[in-house]
Amino acid sequence: MNKLQREHVVCDLRGSCKQEKKLCRTLPQISGLTNRQIQVLKLIGRGLLNKEIAAELGISLLTVISHTKNIRDRKNLFRKSDLALYAQQLNLIGEDQTLHTRL
Repeated sequence: MNKLQREHVVCDLRGSCKQEKKLCRTLPQISGLTNRQIQVLKLIGRGLLNKEIAAELGISLLTVISHTKNIRDRKNLFRKSDLALYAQQLNLIGEDQTLHTRL
């Protein structure tokens, strides 16, 4: 019978992390999204428009639309409000970061 071997993972938070000695997975691993898609999703969750997201991230409007479409396809989320709720489920936005209201 094989013995379980400990795996050493290099982490900048080692020794100061609240989750010390627990299995740690990164948000891209959990969500299946790329880092950029996560950034876009976070800004959607904050209520930004696509053109505002593009300006914030320094990318084109078409790139934002492409990332949003890819997120929707991967997660079967169809409305922008569904994307915002998903961002909240992933703790990308807190309760204090309520959606913008537009006049």
